Amino acid sequence: MKNHFIFSIFLLLGSFLCFGCGDSEDIENTTSSTYNPLLDEPDKRLLNKPDKPLLRLKDNDWEKLKGDDWITLTDEEVEDLMNLVIPQRWAFETEDQALHQKYRAASYFQRFGDIPQVRYLVEYLQQPRKDEFVKVDLLSIDYARIIAYFEANYFLFPNAVNRRSLEDIRKPVDEEKERRFLDRLRRQDPEVWIEHKHAALLRRHGDIPEVDIIADFLRKLELRLPRTDKECHSYFEAYDALYDHSNTASAYEFYAMLEALHQVRRFVQDPPSRTLEKYRKAREDQISFYDIDWDDD
Repeated sequence: MKNHFIFSIFLLLGSFLCFGCGDSEDIENTTSSTYNPLLDEPDKRLLNKPDKPLLRLKDNDWEKLKGDDWITLTDEEVEDLMNLVIPQRWAFETEDQALHQKYRAASYFQRFGDIPQVRYLVEYLQQPRKDEFVKVDLLSIDYARIIAYFEANYFLFPNAVNRRSLEDIRKPVDEEKERRFLDRLRRQDPEVWIEHKHAALLRRHGDIPEVDIIADFLRKLELRLPRTDKECHSYFEAYDALYDHSNTASAYEFYAMLEALHQVRRFVQDPPSRTLEKYRKAREDQISFYDIDWDDD
């Protein structure tokens, strides 16, 4: 089961054009006066520092993200931007889009200097965009570049809005990496896996009875221990209490639900569903649940 996010390039462009927007109103503990970090002189509001745990990229990491297909700035182009004379009201009075982008890039370099975050941000905004919906794999280089854009944005403008944006764009990747880690651990050592899975469930849902019910059922399933019909029904109730269309279960919990459902319907001699068969085959073949090919039906 491949995990992808679908992005509208138009929506992303909207966020690009709003780069730095709200830097005055959304910086915590500031006055209500209008402040533009690209136009005004620095003041105490620029002393806010970004949260270090959110800044994961080192100076040389920015270059590693670019790759052969990346359109980069030359040193001569950067020097021209550093020396470009920018009109005082360029942001409001420049109608030519190309010139507006040039002034914006120059304003970043002149305010923050030639640092990796500025180079990356300016270059990212000049990469060609597709005016169509595209699927982006959470662990792909394309998604890593998107995250890096938001990290550069937050590094330069460490306000509450940009912090939340970085957290939101990074969260599904962190969750996917945790799922992959648990998936490998499950196939290598089910006993240790269930301890980690139980801890993950506690972090997600809190210390509630439903978490223990889910974890205990998963433990018995993975260790091939017998489960009573009563335990199956308890699992259904816990599953329904924790998950709905907006709060989805992991592949493990969904698979366990299918096994529980098949067990309690034995009296009508229902055959396993096609989905359950695929999970069972993947389990026997030591294939990740996240790598099951669902398109070959």
